[in-house]
Amino acid sequence: MSPAGHTIVDAAIAKFEHHTHAGLHLEKLESALDPNVRTIRIDVSWRGVVLAPATGGVFCLVEVLPLFTLNGTVCTTK
Repeated sequence: MSPAGHTIVDAAIAKFEHHTHAGLHLEKLESALDPNVRTIRIDVSWRGVVLAPATGGVFCLVEVLPLFTLNGTVCTTK
């Protein structure tokens, strides 16, 4: 990812971190192999794949993927 891409990801994570209703930014993938997988919007072309905690509010950013490859990757990768 380009340096500009890193800046966009950093901005999206900061926005997510400071939003009081974090659930508004999360999307659950019904077809994901892991029920804790969520995605957050980075921009119109990129989504961040995160793991949602069983308890607490600390999410783990696993990967940033192009939107068009997201469903196939998250739904088929163990």
